[in-house]
This record gives sequence, C-alpha cells and structure tokens, in this order.
Amino acid sequence: MTIVNRYIMKEVLLTLLGVLGLLFLIFLSTRFVMFLAAAASGTLPSEVVLNLLGLKTLSTLPQLLPYALYISILLAFGRLYKDNEMIALAACGVGTRKIIGIILAFSVTTAVAVGTISLYFAPWAERQSALIRDQVKANSEMVSLAPGRFSESARGNGVFFTEEMSRDGKIMHRVFIQADNGDHVETVSSESARLETDSVTGERFLVLKNGYRYEREPGSAKFNIIKFEEHGVRLDEREVTAPETHHDARSSLELWKDKGLSAAAELQGRFSMPIATILLGLLAVPLSRTSPRQGRYAKLFTAVLILVIYSNMLGVAQSWYERSIAPPAMGIWWVHVVFMVFIVIVFIRQMGMSWFMRVLSGKDV
Repeated sequence: MTIVNRYIMKEVLLTLLGVLGLLFLIFLSTRFVMFLAAAASGTLPSEVVLNLLGLKTLSTLPQLLPYALYISILLAFGRLYKDNEMIALAACGVGTRKIIGIILAFSVTTAVAVGTISLYFAPWAERQSALIRDQVKANSEMVSLAPGRFSESARGNGVFFTEEMSRDGKIMHRVFIQADNGDHVETVSSESARLETDSVTGERFLVLKNGYRYEREPGSAKFNIIKFEEHGVRLDEREVTAPETHHDARSSLELWKDKGLSAAAELQGRFSMPIATILLGLLAVPLSRTSPRQGRYAKLFTAVLILVIYSNMLGVAQSWYERSIAPPAMGIWWVHVVFMVFIVIVFIRQMGMSWFMRVLSGKDV
C-alpha cells in the first residue's frame, strides 16, 4: 500500500469513526430515554436496560455503518478539495480512477463487515433482545409493579399496590393485593413484603408480613378475616418461548429455507446492506467534488437528500415485495440497479463521457 493510499484511507477512517460515533450518540440517547421511561413506569427492570441497549445497538449497526461511510467520504474528500490537496494529488499522478479504486477497496472491506453483522450478529441480537423481554414478562406478576401506582396482574384477575419499594424491587412496604379467584374474592393488606425464590423448586413467592387477609364469596356479605404474621403468595410464571415468529429475529439460514415472501423480503433486506455500502461509497466520490470556495459542506444537503430517497426506496420495495405488488422476480434488487444507473449518470455528468470511456478502457485519469 502506497503512502497516498494510506493517507486517503486514514482520512476516511478517522472521519468515519467520528460520524459513526455521532450517529451512535443520537441513537443511544434516544433509545436510552425510552428504556429509562419503561424502567421508571415499572414495565422494564432497570438491570436489563444496558443489555437491551447493547443488543439494539448491534442490530442497528448494519443500517448505520453504510450511511456513516457515505457521509465520512463526503466530509473527508470535501476537506481535501477545500485545502487543494486533491489538485496536488492529481499533479502527482493520482487520478480520479485511482481514488475510486482506493474508495472501492475501503467500501468492500466495510461491506464485508456490514454483511457479517447483518446476516449473523444482528438476528442473534434481535433474538436475545426478544428473549430478555419475554423473560421479564415471564418472571412473575411483579413485572409492571411501580410504587404509588395500582398495577394489574398478568392474568388480569387482580390488582397490586405498594407505597414504597426498594431499588432492587425485592422489598415493599404497605402492600395491598386483591384477586378474583372465581369462587371467592381475596383481599390482602400487610405492612411489608419481600420477594423470595424457593431454592429447590425455583418458584417465586411474595412473602407478606403483619397483615390481614379478607375472603368473600361473590354476592355474599359474609367475610372471613384472617390476621397473619407471615403469609406467602406463589407468583405464577409462564414458560419462556423463543421469539422465532418475527423475521428480524430469525437466522438467515432459516429465512433461506422459508419460501414465504416475508422471509424472502427480510433476507433480501439483509443482503441489501453490504450492497448499499459499496454503492454509497462509490457515489460519494463524485458528489464530494467541490471548489475551495464552496467548502467541504457544499454538497452535504444534496447528498443527504439522495441518501434519504435511496433508503426510502429500499423500504418501499421491500414492502411491495412482501405484499406481492411488485413482480417476485424483481425482488428489491431493482432499487440497486436504478441506483447504479444513477451513479453512472452522476460520474458522466461530473467528469464527462470521454472520461468515463477512458476509465472503462483501463486508462488512469
């Protein structure tokens, strides 16, 4: 690798890390606020917030990385044009074809990473995220519990209330429970309660201390009142099942074997990410051409607009394919073909037809 190659790749790589870091910061802050709100409302335990955040970051990386590469090439080359370094490189014999070769190699390397994550790691992250959420729901009736609020049980046949709760959610004070068991209605109030797990069976219990238990048959005015020092209530749990119904959580091999349109659309969407990485990398080269007066951000708005249109077209094509609006043989590949034609038109418009023909003939320019 020559000094020029290393220099250009270093400029793009450093800019890529900065852009990717900024996109991650925006994404993480938005997701973190959502998870914190769910934790504050009691629908999500605080101890799984960071796990879900990390998994969601991994599953989103294939969408962020191609866009980050595209923007980073625009910014890096925009600075080189602004500082007249591209003119100096051209004077040294480093033509546009050489620049395209460098960016193509960098984009292909990035596309391999994007494809690996998109096809293997992102579905795994989605499965793990869904399993965590399913485990949270299956843990007990205490999932949606929040202090100072009435919470409905998972089965919908009772309510729970506590005034105070420890940070780990295992100790509660001034507890009220009411459950409809069909043949009788049961109401329990106690000074405090704690969550315990049976070491042998693994079942979870809510152990209430110093309270009263009231039992009443529907339609009857008679009450049975029991005072207790300690009373255990078994918390119902349901079996945790693997969330294989969602296509984004299914492995690529399963989608390949599935003949359904939805599965095929999801698989094509995963393959589209590395293809988009290469195409966006190539498009960024002509779009970054500016004069020193224009500055490095001159064409950023136009470039972002093209990116939005391309991204939306992929989403629309995938939706059309799932609903059989577009011919199945076209899949979503027609979007990439149209985008490739657009890239060729941009190169010809920027550099001229004679330049394009010289590039095809293998001459350096």
